[in-house]
Amino acid sequence: MGKKSGFESSCVNCGSTLDLGSTYCPRCGYHQRPELGSESGGLAPPKSRPQRSPAIAVALAFLIPGVGHMYAGEWGTGIVFLLAAILAAASMVIFVGFILYPIVWIMGMIGGARAVERFNFPDRF
Repeated sequence: MGKKSGFESSCVNCGSTLDLGSTYCPRCGYHQRPELGSESGGLAPPKSRPQRSPAIAVALAFLIPGVGHMYAGEWGTGIVFLLAAILAAASMVIFVGFILYPIVWIMGMIGGARAVERFNFPDRF
């Protein structure tokens, strides 16, 4: 991508840490140093990454709690929700699960939609 020099700087677009002298940011793809003689100043627009749909995250979490978080890339939180749902379903034997499971289920759907918002707009959070 760019030259490696051992010193660090930050991206002028997203602020992530990069090696001093890097030409492009490895996170957002923004061109760091303008080329001489170019009309646009050498700055290319950042590479866009594919956006995720909150509706798909809610639908996945509706079917299996935690999968909405996993869809948004929050694997750890998704696994925690999945394990909580399994424990809540298992506790239906002692009737506590009839209260716990709907709570985990609804929180999983809401959390999945919010996780997608964090994925789509990381600069807001």
